[in-house]
Amino acid sequence: MRILTCLLIMLALWLAMPLASTPIGGAKVSAITIQATAPQITGVRRKGKKLFVTGERFDIGAVILLDGEPQKTANDESDPSGSLIAKKAGKRIGATDVVTIEVQNPNSEKSPYVRFFGGTTLTVADTGKSVALVLREQFLVALDRNYEWGWSFSNPNAFDAVPVLLPLLGTQGVFRAEVMGTYTLTAKGEPVCTKQNPPCTLPPQFIEITLIVQ
Repeated sequence: MRILTCLLIMLALWLAMPLASTPIGGAKVSAITIQATAPQITGVRRKGKKLFVTGERFDIGAVILLDGEPQKTANDESDPSGSLIAKKAGKRIGATDVVTIEVQNPNSEKSPYVRFFGGTTLTVADTGKSVALVLREQFLVALDRNYEWGWSFSNPNAFDAVPVLLPLLGTQGVFRAEVMGTYTLTAKGEPVCTKQNPPCTLPPQFIEITLIVQ
């Protein structure tokens, strides 16, 4: 009886061992290795009816998922593993919608989802530019997430923050233009990496965007 009890205990311990790595063909495949083969999204852009998704490890035949629904997708001929195009998916996203975007490879591996705002989006690429907004139009402020930002509108009363059901992490938020006029968004960003050990030597960024509400 004692021997049987010991055998049962050993069997239970063996079954409880983590399956973090399993030898396959003489090599160990870990959860980290499997994750590293999954597609990754680095950017989403809409232009008219088209939706463009950039990233890495997009296999031929990869599909864009919009709120979990597959879209008719093509690999970009100039960068098939890093760029996908869904020619009609853009028309499914309204100007005030916040949707989830994923990429699924033919082997069923999915990227982590990202959230995408369908309206005007202000980024660091708009520095020095003038952006036209319609009265009551909603827009997203999404500055570089690799920086910590201090920012403001020249007239805060001209813009209202809009609560969204699905928050867009790494952004400054969605706002609505409430008063006609010309305003300025100014921001200073300190690189996050300056707080690392050792710290980086990247300079801060200064941003100024003119907003024309008509």
